[in-house]
Amino acid sequence: MANEIQNEPQEQEIDLIDLMGRACRWTGNLISKICKTIIYFIIRNRYWYLLLFVIIGALTAISYIMREKVYTCNMIVETRRVPTADVINLVNQWNYNNNNNNIQSVRGCYLLDFNKDGVADKIEDYQSKEVTDTSILNKRMNGRFVVEAQLRNATDRTVLNDVKNKLFDYLNNDPWVIDRNKIIIAEQKNMIARIEKEMAQLDSLKTTEYFTENNQYKLDKSGGLMMVNEKDKHLYHNDIISLLGQKQSIERNLYDEPFKVIQDFSEPMQEDNNLIAILKLMLILGLIFGTLIIIIIDNRKYLKELIVKSDDSKK
Repeated sequence: MANEIQNEPQEQEIDLIDLMGRACRWTGNLISKICKTIIYFIIRNRYWYLLLFVIIGALTAISYIMREKVYTCNMIVETRRVPTADVINLVNQWNYNNNNNNIQSVRGCYLLDFNKDGVADKIEDYQSKEVTDTSILNKRMNGRFVVEAQLRNATDRTVLNDVKNKLFDYLNNDPWVIDRNKIIIAEQKNMIARIEKEMAQLDSLKTTEYFTENNQYKLDKSGGLMMVNEKDKHLYHNDIISLLGQKQSIERNLYDEPFKVIQDFSEPMQEDNNLIAILKLMLILGLIFGTLIIIIIDNRKYLKELIVKSDDSKK
């Protein structure tokens, strides 16, 4: 009886292993059968697929030739007194006018810092879902942004200097930017004045008194002389040095311009809608729709029989 009880778990374990083995073999056979069916289907319709790839290549070439070439170059700007979101809105509201038609558009975009190390990892795609993705919004850098300029001709880069000069002239002369700049400069000057006043007060405190004027000494129970009201000596050198560092930090940014170019327009420029991007899109769409058409052609006899049977049943 005891042996039967001991053998039951072993038999159950053997059954479970056998069941798992059957399931794995069935899955493997199914995958193998599907792969063989797909390979056989492609081999059987190889001429149709060859024609499909020729059509995809021709459409890709025509689309690339007919589509307008656009080249993107970026400039990284630091904003010191105006919030990044407000500056980007100002840039996107700016209407760049120039006799040179090489510039297609100028727009502002956020820099994304995924690992929060202070170094930009990516430029936010202005037209993708990143603009509304909450997880992406939290990765936007504060204090720096990108100005994207789209050109129709990559060889003509002289217009980029004109874009940069006119953009900064537009930003620096915006009434809201001017008012905010004045307010922040006034606040910084007031902060410097307060720091200088505090430094002067600390500097006047050379030493502190050790004792009060009265009751400097008294007798303890044993008749000995005991000192009271003793104060700790305190020097203010470290406090003055700390305040001096704060003052210098404020003064470094006091008279600087609100915006500073960190990285000028990049080179080489990136071509939008390039040949590889168009080819990838054509391959995906072509293989999906082309395979559906080839399946219909491959099963045309069976489909024809179904149509004939359907017509006969109606009669």
